[in-house]
Amino acid sequence: AVHKPARSLIVSIGAVPQLVELLPELPTECVEPALDILDALAAVPEGRIALKDCPRTITNAVRLLMRVSEACTRRALSMLWVVCRMAPEECAPAALDAGLGAKLLLVIQSGCGPELKQQASELLKLCTMNCTSTVFISKCKLTKTIQ
Repeated sequence: AVHKPARSLIVSIGAVPQLVELLPELPTECVEPALDILDALAAVPEGRIALKDCPRTITNAVRLLMRVSEACTRRALSMLWVVCRMAPEECAPAALDAGLGAKLLLVIQSGCGPELKQQASELLKLCTMNCTSTVFISKCKLTKTIQ
């Protein structure tokens, strides 16, 4: 509770979109701390709204899945969970378009910890609730694999 005003202040000066925009350009060793900051800022309502409203949150978070470390994957999943849960009708299709489905399947099949696999599974369910299997398969680019 002590940090809530500080988090809100940091969000109010526009830190969330700036940090989200920087994610793809950051050196590998800086990605995890940046995601930790975004995760902390997402603890306040303003931070969650800023994440959802940032146009690159979904694409940048999807790109980080299974890229840097398990901790980064966990934080990126957490960001995606926040935005997709806030506005599933808007964000879930955008996330699937950004390649989230295939990345989540990769997380689920990987050697990641069970909590991370569970989180990926829950996000996959959320994102595919209003999606037919045909649409999901095409968005995951699984058609060649299945045929």
